[in-house]
Amino acid sequence: MSQMPLILVAAMFDEKQKLMGGFDVWTVSTTEHYYSAKDIDELDRNLVFMQFTAIRIKGQMIFVLSAGDSQVSVLQNLKSTRRKIPVLQFQLGHYPNRRAQVEDKPYYILDKFTFMDVEISRIWPSVKQYATEEERSTLVEVKFADSDVQDFEDEKKRIR
Repeated sequence: MSQMPLILVAAMFDEKQKLMGGFDVWTVSTTEHYYSAKDIDELDRNLVFMQFTAIRIKGQMIFVLSAGDSQVSVLQNLKSTRRKIPVLQFQLGHYPNRRAQVEDKPYYILDKFTFMDVEISRIWPSVKQYATEEERSTLVEVKFADSDVQDFEDEKKRIR
């Protein structure tokens, strides 16, 4: 694999598999291990896979995104109306180089984690993820009914 850091992105889909929105994810963890979570860039693929395995067994997770992300209001609306997200996917991958990342080109998917019938249980908007940081984040806690994982790394690299 390349030396580029691993990047985790999420995408929400409605009942007709139409994209509702996407966002960059900074960290993801089970609720009980949230405060020990590290930045995705600092984790290798196996550790991310183990985190998602623990999440899938537990049936709930917390993920962190930028406080200014445009999807925060969508998530808050879904919570207030008690609507479920039919499909929530997290895709772990990497850009082939810095230029591709800067130009927002497609990146190589390694794993795709899919969660079905996702219910947003709590949202903490505009909080400090760590006491030492100035930047604010939005924490989202969700519960889900089912999940699966797909490994995209084989002889051919696949592009999202």
